[in-house]
Amino acid sequence: METELRRLKCPMCFFSTVIPRSLTYHYVRNHRFDPHFIVRCVVAGCTATFIKWCSFKKHVLRKHRNSYDKLLTDVSHESNVNQMENNLLQSNIDGEINQMENDNILQPNRGGEIIEIHDLNWHIMKFLLFIRDNCKISQIAIENVASGLQHFINELSSILLHKLRQNIDPELGFITTEKCFEIIEQTLLNNSNSWTSYNNHNMNKFLMNNLNMIPPKAIELSRTMLWKHKPKLDLVEKKSYGYYLSLLSNLQRLLNNEQVRYCIDNPRNNEDVMKSVLDGQYYKLHEIFSKTSNSLAIILYYDELEIANPLGSRSHKIGMFYWSLANIYPEWRSSFRAINLLAIAYYSDIVKGGLDKILNELVSEIKILQTEGISVLINGTEKSYKGSLLMVTGDTPASAFLGGFKMSVSADKPCRTCMTDQERWRIFFTERAFTLRNMESHLNHLEIIEGPEMLQTTREYWKTNFGVNTRSKLIDIPHFDVTMCLVQDIMHVMSEGVLEVETRLLINFCIQERKITLDTLNNRITLFNYGHMQRDKPSLIKMSHLKTNLRQTAAQMLCFAHVLPFLINDNLLDENRSENNAIYDRLLLHTRLLQITNICFAYEVTRNDATYLVQLIQIFLSQFDILYPNSMVPKFHFIVHIPRQLIFFGPTRQQFCMRFEAAHAWFKTLARVVRNFKNIPLSLSHRYESLRCSELTGISRESSVKFLYTGHKINEGNMLDLDDIPERELLISFLSNLHEQLSISLMLTKKVTVYGTTYEPGSIILLKCEEHDMPIFGQITKIYVHGEDFLLLYKTYDTLYYCPILNAYLVQNSPLDDTNVIKMKDLIHPHPLSIFFFQNSKFIVLFNYSRTEFIQ
Repeated sequence: METELRRLKCPMCFFSTVIPRSLTYHYVRNHRFDPHFIVRCVVAGCTATFIKWCSFKKHVLRKHRNSYDKLLTDVSHESNVNQMENNLLQSNIDGEINQMENDNILQPNRGGEIIEIHDLNWHIMKFLLFIRDNCKISQIAIENVASGLQHFINELSSILLHKLRQNIDPELGFITTEKCFEIIEQTLLNNSNSWTSYNNHNMNKFLMNNLNMIPPKAIELSRTMLWKHKPKLDLVEKKSYGYYLSLLSNLQRLLNNEQVRYCIDNPRNNEDVMKSVLDGQYYKLHEIFSKTSNSLAIILYYDELEIANPLGSRSHKIGMFYWSLANIYPEWRSSFRAINLLAIAYYSDIVKGGLDKILNELVSEIKILQTEGISVLINGTEKSYKGSLLMVTGDTPASAFLGGFKMSVSADKPCRTCMTDQERWRIFFTERAFTLRNMESHLNHLEIIEGPEMLQTTREYWKTNFGVNTRSKLIDIPHFDVTMCLVQDIMHVMSEGVLEVETRLLINFCIQERKITLDTLNNRITLFNYGHMQRDKPSLIKMSHLKTNLRQTAAQMLCFAHVLPFLINDNLLDENRSENNAIYDRLLLHTRLLQITNICFAYEVTRNDATYLVQLIQIFLSQFDILYPNSMVPKFHFIVHIPRQLIFFGPTRQQFCMRFEAAHAWFKTLARVVRNFKNIPLSLSHRYESLRCSELTGISRESSVKFLYTGHKINEGNMLDLDDIPERELLISFLSNLHEQLSISLMLTKKVTVYGTTYEPGSIILLKCEEHDMPIFGQITKIYVHGEDFLLLYKTYDTLYYCPILNAYLVQNSPLDDTNVIKMKDLIHPHPLSIFFFQNSKFIVLFNYSRTEFIQ
């Protein structure tokens, strides 16, 4: 019978059934108060998703009352859940369900649906941990919540007892009624006095015993002598600590999660197109990674952040070490849950010698991972995984610091990839013009500067000459190349570097030539329709910003650079181009930089893109030096190394720091909430670990089935029979298993969010992009949902030509006005594009795509 009926699975645990009513009953009993509640309606083909029980209930009442009338009538009386349960157990439907369970058609994830009283403490503790870490509130607030919760339950118990006594028949008072009183008193009133005290100690004990918490390891980083009153003035030694979270232990816990393990065991191998860092040559040819297809590839990130004490003027500079698994699919790696804390310490302690002590812990664990690996018990079978450190990412000073190179870009040898000096990088604009660093030459440099009998002045001379400060502990990792694996970060180098400088100079030039005023530009920034890029709308620009920095975030800078031609172009060019050569040349230079940027931020690239990128960078740098003399900064040199980096490590957007830096926000917010700055690294590391434990464990006490990705978000819409849909003939060829279904219903929705990207009617999609033809775009008109498929109905635009000064394609509505269908999973670009209106025409910007147009 199981093969004939489609099984319905709970998205929050492992429960499955063939009866929709049984699934909803499961939601009520187990998940209606789940903080990670998410369900999909399964009635009559409806596929709307909901993240709140009350929204789901209202939806069913509005759309499917006939199907759920009995159940939801009971559920609506939320003050009497026990009565609802009794009614359900006595109904005919439940009789059928029980019969099917006896036939092994239903297999719940736990032994039964009834929650025992001894489980109450577990659920209370899980609830308190959730609100503490997700709502970022202090421990005192949590204890107040626990106290209020106890009071609430005591009051509820008293009310229940009072009402039960009022309804007893004094003439027929059965002993079973008295027994009922005894049970209620024992479980609700008397038991409240023996509840666990929800203080920090007991919460930590719960985390260790129930949620597999890995306590941060204290590492002594430095010692200083201080004068203190204890109680009289005395000179005492103060020890400073950093806190390290075991890489191997966290990996092992992470691999117990089904979503994470699925990514590792099912790698997406791409030969012709590079879509992740695992498609790069370095991973494929590496001594460790090339041995097995599921080798674990670790990405390390380091950065400093400042946390301000709200009770004083002093700020605390903290060094943050994160790591991420490169094996996780790219669409899931942007999640905060895919980023793991490795270590945290005061920056002052790190620079005093603490860096080597922290990296020693990492190096020793990486060596174990390379040789012994880690084992995970999966369904009674032990599975082993090995891996290594793949790359290190960060801004320029941070990466140089970890690699032992000169941190300042004003150093005589400012680049950690090559041996250029301050003169050569301003003259030559291709990588082949420079001597690249390699491990052999780097070890020779270290051997020279570490000479035991060398004078300090001589040692400093060689450090300056080689651009090296010290030997990095990362060198001790077998098969790890610090001259290659400390990658250039396109967020800092491109968005906050080259792109910011060139855009600022272009605006300055336009203002100086009196083609536009700053007030006019700011007014247009405010009024412009950014379309899909609205959330990254740039900030207004002050005159002081034009001298130093535009003060935009990396995402804002990307948006601003792409829309700038539309903001200023109608003021710049007259019909006679020859009179505006200076403006025209600078606009084309800006377009070349946008094309370089799009290749760097593309979701997928090829080796041909890397070859073309070399030429684009050379042309751009040569012309920039002519149009804006003496304006280059060292980041202009760093981009010459990106094409080779792209070949070795795949798409550079998969290596950038944007999501790592986004993780800083959680720690900054938490620090303001905790307000305990006596040992802020310990507080932050402990609370982070508490959050991660809670996220990895579902409410059913099993590993969370929605850890990395909670699922697509589908707005509720109208249910339509296929025969009643005007586009029936178009849709029918895209529907699967038609012969197995008597009737087919589809939901017409207004909005779908997939991997954080929203599609709705009016969104622009890329349909086709061949090398020698104009790209083809479409505009979504309707979205139908059928099962797991999203069917996009669209109308095609005719692409007329590419406009160089706008870096956009002029389009118009197709005269055929035909409607076509495409499945969302078949789209060649993973997010909608923006359409801009300029001089009564429509232009589409091909954003974050590797296609470029040759400009004369």
